[in-house]
Amino acid sequence: MFGFGKKKSANNTEVRTSTTASIFNWLFGNNTNKSYLNISTVYACIRMLSDSISMTPLKLYQTTDKGREEITNTPLSRLLKNPQANTTGFQWMNTMLVQLTGWGNAYSVIEYDDDMNPMSLIYIPSSSVGVYETFNEVEPYYYQVTMNSGKLMKIFPEQMLHFRNISLNGYEGLSPIAYHASTFDRAYYESEYATNFMQKGGSMSGIITTDKKLKADQIKQLKEDFSNAYGGSENAGKTPVLGDGMIYTQLKPMSPADADYVNSKKLTKSEIMEIYKVPPPLLGIIDATYSNTEQLALIYQRYTLTPIYAMIEQEMSLKLISFVKQDKFYLEFMSDALLNATAKDKAEVVTKLTEKGVMTLNEARRKYNLKDLTDLDEVVLPLNSAPMKLHKEVLTPKEPDPISSEVVEIESDDELRQLVHKLSSDIGRLKKEVGNGMASNPPSTPTKKV
Repeated sequence: MFGFGKKKSANNTEVRTSTTASIFNWLFGNNTNKSYLNISTVYACIRMLSDSISMTPLKLYQTTDKGREEITNTPLSRLLKNPQANTTGFQWMNTMLVQLTGWGNAYSVIEYDDDMNPMSLIYIPSSSVGVYETFNEVEPYYYQVTMNSGKLMKIFPEQMLHFRNISLNGYEGLSPIAYHASTFDRAYYESEYATNFMQKGGSMSGIITTDKKLKADQIKQLKEDFSNAYGGSENAGKTPVLGDGMIYTQLKPMSPADADYVNSKKLTKSEIMEIYKVPPPLLGIIDATYSNTEQLALIYQRYTLTPIYAMIEQEMSLKLISFVKQDKFYLEFMSDALLNATAKDKAEVVTKLTEKGVMTLNEARRKYNLKDLTDLDEVVLPLNSAPMKLHKEVLTPKEPDPISSEVVEIESDDELRQLVHKLSSDIGRLKKEVGNGMASNPPSTPTKKV
């Protein structure tokens, strides 16, 4: 049922294709199959993962000599916000992640404009896509999309965004539900058991006996009448009244406790969360011990979300950025957006970053959605943490040199005589100034009387 089926191509080359519709129906249900999304733990895990990825901003960056720079005004950056008509980036990504986490694969066809820039990402339901292996080195596989009209469309890998779970063949991801069917089946039937137990009356169970010989239609009618009158949770506790010599014998029903229902349900929930790598407290299960919620968020991001981030970033960068530009341009999730710290912790981090010169004051203001102010675009450094070079050149005061180090070159006797004359004149002038100063301000040295 799940795996690959054999098929012959037009040129008699054997190819393999997955039975996508059967897996899709098993997960999402149809008129005949049960839906595992009805299981609360499955729904919560898929919702948690899809929402966590979708709410994380995905941006286009360029590598420069001064580091990386965000690119905002290009066709690709606009495509990330509006992947297809009347669809936001969150809606598109959320739909893709529901398919990825539930079915194991998610598809979108890439449409290009006349300049070969990606202009639209058309989501394709997983049930409409089959992966065909051609055993050709140039094109080892391709996608076959079944349109609503029944027409088949052949799509090559460079035209298809394909988010895939872990894979056995490198072409198609494994469905978590398909490969853990026993766990999900148990969860489904546990839910069905609880529903039937409440609907059909958990407090009364017994048999009806009579000495009379009843026909099949009479037995059927008696069973329906008795079920309508005394079955269901709304009729629990009623005393049955029978006639025509019929005797009702009550039996001790097997309660959910007797069936170890509670412990079994806890075990099943735990196994499903292990499959999806979602920590129990994130789904409201508080019996697990996590003393630090910030540490829990780090664990969830590092071991659950980061691999999904990397897979999406690399797939979209490969398919949406031209080959010649991939060495400078790339897509990346701003994963720090999920780590929402308290106001106090955030203020302390911003303060430390500005004090150490990691960011300017205007960059810090943008963290709080505040507008830039003038003269706040310069990096500020405290004196006790400035670089040594800055200390020597600017911050360390220089002592004046009392003796001039100027060297005068004498090329002739006339220049030497002129220099000596100038120095003699300067010395005479200085002596005169000192003598006049001494005369106007005689020293206050006490004299000895003789």
